[in-house]
Amino acid sequence: MSVIPSIDLGALRVTAIGSAVLFARFLGVATCELFVKLEGGQHPPEDHNGVVPYLTDKKQSLGVESVEKTKSETVARWNRIILNDLENIPFGVTMMWAGLICAGDPKVHQYAVGAFVASRVIYSFAYALKFSKTRTFAWASGVVAVGTIIGNA
Repeated sequence: MSVIPSIDLGALRVTAIGSAVLFARFLGVATCELFVKLEGGQHPPEDHNGVVPYLTDKKQSLGVESVEKTKSETVARWNRIILNDLENIPFGVTMMWAGLICAGDPKVHQYAVGAFVASRVIYSFAYALKFSKTRTFAWASGVVAVGTIIGNA
């Protein structure tokens, strides 16, 4: 008797592509955060001896020295995007793969995974561009999508 469930190839593809898109999106967000932090002087001072001088001539002080208010707000915004990703994406990706293995309705799984991935991409853009209502809608859509993945499992 086999304990390996039958996995729909379409659902597998969507789950794998969704995971790859979320990873690429996270790298993009982390890179944006890097440059925002460099411009805000938010890296450790010792980083100025490494790669940082090639990226900016701004003095780095972990942000403890005076930073313009707008740069400080921008750094805080990108920090929140990263933190929200760390709060939501691991659960979503775990449920994506668990839902795939549990072999619910493959079409429901594919649409829910697509909705979750799209919601996380939209969330990041909305947060960075200060679109509060869009950000809230995207976050809520992601929660509903993960709930659908779980319910379908």
